Amino acid sequence: MRTEDLINLVRKLAMFLRSQGKGVSISEELTAIYLAEAYFNLSDRADYDDIMTIILAALAKDDESEALIKEYLSGLPAWHDNFDNNLRKRGCKDHNPKPYYDVINEVQYVHGIPKNPRKLKYVANMLAKLGELRDPRVVAKILEQRPSIALSVGKERSLAAVRYMNAEKAAEVIRKLIANADSYEEALSVAKAVDPRLLWRVEIKGFIKGSSLEALVKASLSLRHAAASLSDREPRYLQLAMEESKYAEAALSKVDDKELGETARSLLNEAKAIIGVAQGGTSSLANLPPEVLIPVVQDLYINTEDVKERRALERLLELSLTRTATGLHQGKRTTYNTAGGRLDLRRSELKYIRMASNFMTYRTREKVKSFSLLLDISGSMRPYSSMALAAAALATDSIDLLVLFNDTVKPVKGPLKRQTMIRLLASLRFDGYTNVSQALRASETAKRVVMISDLRQTVRDLEPSETICSFISKGRRLALLAPPSASLAEISKIQCCGATVVTVSGQSDVIRAFSEILRKV
Repeated sequence: MRTEDLINLVRKLAMFLRSQGKGVSISEELTAIYLAEAYFNLSDRADYDDIMTIILAALAKDDESEALIKEYLSGLPAWHDNFDNNLRKRGCKDHNPKPYYDVINEVQYVHGIPKNPRKLKYVANMLAKLGELRDPRVVAKILEQRPSIALSVGKERSLAAVRYMNAEKAAEVIRKLIANADSYEEALSVAKAVDPRLLWRVEIKGFIKGSSLEALVKASLSLRHAAASLSDREPRYLQLAMEESKYAEAALSKVDDKELGETARSLLNEAKAIIGVAQGGTSSLANLPPEVLIPVVQDLYINTEDVKERRALERLLELSLTRTATGLHQGKRTTYNTAGGRLDLRRSELKYIRMASNFMTYRTREKVKSFSLLLDISGSMRPYSSMALAAAALATDSIDLLVLFNDTVKPVKGPLKRQTMIRLLASLRFDGYTNVSQALRASETAKRVVMISDLRQTVRDLEPSETICSFISKGRRLALLAPPSASLAEISKIQCCGATVVTVSGQSDVIRAFSEILRKV
């Protein structure tokens, strides 16, 4: 018998015991596999007594389980070859064992992951060793119980899992990864891969001190305390926020990375805005740019139940957007030409003064074609989807279907009133996984689609490019507004299929890009 044969035997036996109502946990199954592998590393042959000892020790919880195991293993000259046949003889011919990773996920979701720290680390190591630690949601469940094992799990797996964790535990995982980085460049790569609001627990020491990363950490910490002052109404948090904002301001004077510097400045402005609210009311927010105003209003809106305060925040958002997004059309748009329409005297006079040969200018009003808007509301898309929804609030007459999606799809039929869109923007929560393909299927009857997403499919389904190419092949049009973190491989594929892609460099560029994309779809 080979090592692989014995491991498969243990897996199938564990699955069979589960089918008979015997609770076999993932840690017990992995223990049997680990011991079997260790046994084969020390011995060149499979000894029946040793195999029996290993399996009984790991899987037999009671006399009935032990009897079942002994019955199936005794007298089998070639256990692996005859195992399936013996299962069928004992009434299990309809039993279809699931793939191993499905069993792992099922056991972890249904029975829970071990609470014991040592056993938890052992299970995580074994899952990684067997190549079965692929689902970031499973990794998130493990790390939420023990963030310190992020290094054992691995940087890439831990970063993928952070978006599915609560903020406290995610911040601890990030702190651990940055604290154990081998270089400043590695620490930067971690910081750039996560939501900057989660950097507040990072320790300022070593190569972090005096760098752009220090400015970002201090700004994140200031925002953290400012947000706590809103939810807990504690003056001490407000004082801490003000102190950290001063440190962040000082650190910003010596930034060495432009991208981190801009992100730190944005977080700091947000923290200062919340501090201003705590000191002087919502009127202090009036002159903030939308990219700073929107997350502040969202935090304030979620943390209050007062109807009057919520209405004031909605009005504040509407006034700011109306003032800022002047390039967006609503329902109809004006075009200018020299062929016909209504004469535009002002433009004609200006062209005449400039001695233009064909100075007569006419204007026409044409109805804007309606479209469906697909908005990714997973955690990582908050800055970009918030700004896109803000822009869409000024183009409500053109939206015939709004689809909000993370791992679930929430369709909202249009046309939508501006006030409805503003209220939705203020109250929207960004979390969960991402299922781009399911969102596209929810809008499969639409002729024109505008999508805001990073195209990172984190739910098991078709790849976004497959669904998009199928969508376009049916004569429909799709335009994507993508953040800098968007999957370049997926973008390349959908462009080959005929999709329009506009990539933004930052959230302040979203409103302009949204206006541009509406002219192309």
